[in-house]
Amino acid sequence: FLYHAACRILDARVVGELRPVERANVVARLTHGMDIHPVAVEMARVNIERALPAEPTDGSSAFRVFLGDSLQTATLDTLFDHTKDAMLLTSPQGRQAHVPIAFVKSPSFAEDMRRMVNAAAEGEPLPPDLHGGDSPALKACHEQLAQIVKDEGNSVWTWYAVNLAGPHLLAERKVDRIVSNPPWVRLSDIQVAERKRAMEKLGEELGLQAGGKLAPHLDIASYFVLRTRRLYASDPDSNPAAWLVKKSAIKSGQWELFRVQHTATLAQSVDLEALNPFEGGDATRCCLLMEHRAMRDASNSLRLSAQRVGAKRPLPHEALASARSKFSLVEVPDPLPQAPSSYEAANIKQGATIVPHVLALIASSRARRRGWMQVKTEESRHPPWVEVPSQTGQVPAKWVRPVHTSPDMLPYMAIREPPRAIVPIDANDQVHAEPGRDCRFWTELDEVYDAHRGRGRGTPYTLIERFDFSGALSAQPMRRQRGRRMVLYPSSADVMRAARTHAGTAVVDATLYWLIARTEAEAAFLVALLNASCLRRAFAESKESGRDFHLHPWRKVPIPMYDKTNKKHLLLAKLCGAAERIVEHRVEAELAERPDLRQQGLSKAARQAVAESKTGQEIERLAAQLLPAQAD
Repeated sequence: FLYHAACRILDARVVGELRPVERANVVARLTHGMDIHPVAVEMARVNIERALPAEPTDGSSAFRVFLGDSLQTATLDTLFDHTKDAMLLTSPQGRQAHVPIAFVKSPSFAEDMRRMVNAAAEGEPLPPDLHGGDSPALKACHEQLAQIVKDEGNSVWTWYAVNLAGPHLLAERKVDRIVSNPPWVRLSDIQVAERKRAMEKLGEELGLQAGGKLAPHLDIASYFVLRTRRLYASDPDSNPAAWLVKKSAIKSGQWELFRVQHTATLAQSVDLEALNPFEGGDATRCCLLMEHRAMRDASNSLRLSAQRVGAKRPLPHEALASARSKFSLVEVPDPLPQAPSSYEAANIKQGATIVPHVLALIASSRARRRGWMQVKTEESRHPPWVEVPSQTGQVPAKWVRPVHTSPDMLPYMAIREPPRAIVPIDANDQVHAEPGRDCRFWTELDEVYDAHRGRGRGTPYTLIERFDFSGALSAQPMRRQRGRRMVLYPSSADVMRAARTHAGTAVVDATLYWLIARTEAEAAFLVALLNASCLRRAFAESKESGRDFHLHPWRKVPIPMYDKTNKKHLLLAKLCGAAERIVEHRVEAELAERPDLRQQGLSKAARQAVAESKTGQEIERLAAQLLPAQAD
């Protein structure tokens, strides 16, 4: 409970700055809306009174916590102007307001700043009871704010001033502990050019800026961790801290430079993925980096994993005593050995970017004149395309193509009726270079795309260039290839799954990777190995960030080349066909009973059906024999 108390103190302020009257209200604020017994509340009040002294000491007994929330990249002495008497606020149009430093350092600064901004916005005089309300400097600040608000609007001046002042004041005072969830933002996601250049410069200063393909994917959380310790810790070489970051921080290439610098600080890491502390999404794949303090006596290299006990997971604001019974800590085993597959990763390709959906996916269609179809597109869910209405028009019938996507693919089974998309094909069954010449509706779609597309240098200029970005669409066969099978697996997923389909019968989108096997038996052999549960951990450890498989399984799991003279290979291929039939029957039964079941639920049912069969058990036995070092 004290941990949550420390992390929920208002406005990320130093705990010791709370005045007695504020401390008296802390429990009420923290427990608002929570079902806590009155006795527990009283006990918490007593403990908080002990934990939050009126004034923090400078000795080893000081209890000072900073709730990390923002990162200032500028030099600290730029907070106050040359007179050192005021904090300088600059509006978007270059106007300035000088906030007196005595006012900034007052205990009630956040509330008083809000009242002053509101008074300025309403055209009212400065409230006389503000801290330093009779100060000529504060009155001048109020007048400056009033002019800015009049000319430029109220905006978020209170938030801006408090967040600007907080880190600098904290840097003056320093802290003994840091508990923080750094910003999980990729450098490529920062759209303001000035801000991006500042972050790139900071990365260079910290020795974290990487070049090449890694550069756009760098996560500024690594900057935050190193910079914050240097700025705010009273003793950066010994003060403990805990950072909740993406799990990729302990393994992916984007974090390699960070790990090199962080080795001396890190005492322990705790993998939280199995615990699933959040509702879902990429945030579930997170870990805790603990600096200078470990949960128990351990070497720097020891990693722990928080495993859930029972079906329920700890809730965000649950008392520690209650949450503790829902998880256990176990030592992370040594990673499985890794080696490249005999298959060349270069021959395995990612699907095409058939987006945005409102200009690509077909919601409904009907035949029109000979060889043409009337189509209506799906709606998109992501900005800016969510604002674009469904499009209706006519396209050549051969342009209406099925599309294999990850949400429509199960272990051992690709959905028979996948979604359809508008894919321009010329007379030679190749991607049409100029589809607008043959279809007026495509010209209309292209105009909508141009009006809403991003304006970055790497953004494709036309819709067909978007579909065929990096040649991902042109590389796919557009005509059925007799006797050739295509193996599909997801670009990102929690658990590896694979299926085979006839090559050239559908387009593969970017949520999947594909390869064309030399024979049907080879495709079946690969599908069986990719779906084998005994290799699940090996495939999971091949990932380098989050849920992404991409080409990593082929570079780190030594999948052997199919050999038609090898009896084990032949038997695996045969068993794959039996597993496909098992999954097909199970999926039909599940959908008959629960027609709303989606990919995740159907995949779980499919894996269970195969695992319970003799076929599945034999697949596991053979997979473990072919890859004994990777079998778990």
